Amino acid sequence: MDYIEIVRELNVELYEQHKEVDSYFEYRTTGFADLILFDELLLWSSETDNREFDEDKNDYEPLIPFIKKQFNQVADKMQKLRF
Repeated sequence: MDYIEIVRELNVELYEQHKEVDSYFEYRTTGFADLILFDELLLWSSETDNREFDEDKNDYEPLIPFIKKQFNQVADKMQKLRF
């Protein structure tokens, strides 16, 4: 899987929707695991991949929609936190 291309697509879409962006999606590897983060916040790891497995397709759900869903869940939680 081309994680760099996935992160590029996410960042392009983020920029196209919001124009001024201070934080970005990022790909990292530990050499053992592949990681996708947003502003240092881990959204997905190949070591703890918790995407749904589709028995019919014998594959996991697509990564980009999963990352978007994870991002939106974190954003919703953060928006509720106020002082």
